[in-house]
Formats: sequence, C-alpha cells, structure tokens
Amino acid sequence: MRTMKLFRSIALILCAVLITSFIYQAKGEGDAVAYAMAQNTLECCAAELSACTGYPYYKNENTDRYINYRLIHMDYTLDAVISYVNIGLDRYFYSNPEVIASPGSTDVLVNKYRPLPSSYIPQNLEKISSKYSYGTQKMTHTARRAFEKMCADAKKHGYGILASSSYRSYDKQAEVYASFFTQADPASVAVQELICARPGYSEHQTGLAVDAVRATPSQNNTVYKWLFKNACKYGFIVRYPIGKEGVTGYANEPWHLRYLGVELATAVYNSGLTYDEYYIREIDISDKSGDVPVVGVTAHSQISIDGTSYQLSAVWLSGNTYYKLRDIAVILNNTSKAFDIVWDGEAKRIDMRLGVPYSAALTLSASDTGHAVLASASQSGLQALGCAVDLKAYSIGGATYFKLQDIMNLLGLTAADDGAGNLIIKTVSIAAAPLPDTSVPPG
Repeated sequence: MRTMKLFRSIALILCAVLITSFIYQAKGEGDAVAYAMAQNTLECCAAELSACTGYPYYKNENTDRYINYRLIHMDYTLDAVISYVNIGLDRYFYSNPEVIASPGSTDVLVNKYRPLPSSYIPQNLEKISSKYSYGTQKMTHTARRAFEKMCADAKKHGYGILASSSYRSYDKQAEVYASFFTQADPASVAVQELICARPGYSEHQTGLAVDAVRATPSQNNTVYKWLFKNACKYGFIVRYPIGKEGVTGYANEPWHLRYLGVELATAVYNSGLTYDEYYIREIDISDKSGDVPVVGVTAHSQISIDGTSYQLSAVWLSGNTYYKLRDIAVILNNTSKAFDIVWDGEAKRIDMRLGVPYSAALTLSASDTGHAVLASASQSGLQALGCAVDLKAYSIGGATYFKLQDIMNLLGLTAADDGAGNLIIKTVSIAAAPLPDTSVPPG
C-alpha cells in the first residue's frame, strides 16, 4: 500500500508538470491543435469543478489540487476527488501535517495528516472495569461507560468482548511504534506503517479509541461482525474498515473502535464512509451562502497589433477566454485606439476615455499557465463614447476580466485568429462590429 501511495504521488506530480509543459511547448511552437487539446483537458476539469463549488466541503484553497488530482484519476467521481484531496491523499502520508487545535473534542479527526499535540492528555480518564478488559485500560468517562454497556449487552447475546488496548500516551505510542520497526527491510517498514501509527498520530491518545478483542477465541469473527453492525448503537464505529486502506492509511482492523457518540456514530455507519471521508463532508465544512464562484484555468494568449506581438495573461472560463482591461489598454497605448481607465466611484463604473494615452504603468501581467482559479460573475459597468454599457465580466484575484471581443466591439476593432493560435487585431468600423454580450453570467 505504501508503494502504491508513492506511485500515485509521483504520478500526480509528473502529470501536473507534463500538462503545464505541454501547454508551454505547444504554444511556443505555434501548434494550435496541441494547444487546444491541452486547453480542452484543463477546461473540462475546471467546468466539472464549477458544478461543485457550492458544496459545503469544497475548499477554495484546494481548487488547483482538485484539478491536478482529477487529471490522474478520471475514473473517480468528483465527490471522491474533492474528498480525497481535502483529506490529503494527493500527498504523501504524514506530509504537511496540521496539528489539531482542539484535541479534546469528541468528533476530533486524527489521521496521518492530522496529529495530536505531543503534550495532549485527555481529561476524565477512567479505568475500564476488569470484567471487560485485560489488565489496566483507561478511556474518557463517557467512552468508558459506553464501552462497558456495549460489552454487557454483547454478553447477553453470548459474545465476550474485552479491551486489550485503549488510552496510550504519546510516549507510550512512541514505544509501541519503535517495537514494530526492528527490521531494515523497506518492504517490512511499509507493511508495519499499515498496522501501527506514529506517535501523535494515534487515536489511542485521545482516550476515545479501544481495541476490542473477543474473550473466547472459538467465536472467531462472529464478535467482529456483531460489533460492525451494532457498535454505533453505543456510540462507536469500526474506524478502519476493510477495503479502505488507501483512505485511512491502515489495514483493516475490525477490533479498533472509536467513540463518537450515538448520533454521530450512527450517521457515519449509515453513510458507508470512513470517518475521514465523513468528517470532511459533514463536519469540516464552510458557509456557502451568497454567490458561488466558477473555476477557470490560467492561460496566455499571443496577440499581434500593428506588427507587434504581445503575450497576455488570460483565463479560460466558461468556454471563453477573458483578459484584464488594463492589459488591453497597454497594448493599444501607442495606437489610434488608445484609451485610459478611470474608476468613477460615484457612478460605480469604469470610464474608458478613448483617444487618451493609458496613464498607469505600461507593464503586462506575467503569464503563468495551467493553474486553477476561482472567478465570481459580475456585471461591470463601462462608460465609453458617452454610452454606458454593462458587460459580462468575472472578478478573479481582485481584478476584473472581460471577453476580448466585447472590448473590441466598444473600440471598433476585431480580433481574428490567424490559424496558428495567434490573435490579430484589425480595425473595422464601429457600425460593422457586432454588439457586445451584455447577458448576465450564470451565478
């Protein structure tokens, strides 16, 4: 499993690099077909994600990672892609750890990306009754009572259950972990990582986990089958179910129970998800009220005017390419179509002062292609030639992006593709130009 994880992580990195390199190479060589293929691949992923940005568990900061992960897991559902990236499965286990801020919460998620503070010791630790444990075992008060109740009820059904291991301190877990790694064979280490948590990464440190073993060996797996179906009635879940090793990072442990409380444990059991998946879908969520953004992909575009070629930053979005208005002003500054940009705060619109040189710094945005960005739809008001026009636009990273043709229409220009991926701006009469798209973008 460790080898598989390593392979998937390397594949993810290579795929992201190759896609981006492919875009640069295709555009640099003037290969319009190859460039279009690269654009289409990324745009398809972005369009898919745009339908998911309203999900409570969609994390804006992970947008770029979602696309990269999707590129190498096209067979996964979008729910799975978002869930797995939020868990951290697009990265190595134990990488970029986020130390848990509230370790005393009953619903705390501890996994190979979310360690507990090394100094954490749960409150209200109590000894489990000797009737239901091997030696001295402790759990927090509520978890201990629930475990003893479950053991007592199981006994009525003829099942003997005992706690073999419950609370372990950070230092104790360090001892347990070290005892598993006595061999230098990398393959052996990979296997041991599936069955033993590193110190700080063990649920046992919460005081909410217990390894429940059968008291009578002859009962074989009947006890574990009973636990899997009934543990939630007492507030427990089987934390590491079979077939979910790639998600939890651990081999199937039908004896490892985690206390969540009856309501939450029942919800997790009924969902059929691991606690990792359930947590990021139902607990670690954000308020998605208001406008929901769509996903675009950063790109660059070659534009020629009066024999001079420029490379502009752009965004592929909703089937169109959008540009910053200021960049268009820069490349037209030395032409008869020069214009300045002034914000009219009172009217809350952009005043395009045609025939006036652009007054700001004559610099173009740097190109950085192949990265996902979030865009919020907006109706941006422009004043040009004494006429006010509301254009379809998107706010991206604090800047407003417009469709090139809409701006060309206002200026009496057209931008034609030369067939090699370059846009050639040509002058036409304003009367001959089509009207700009003033439709309200999807919210």
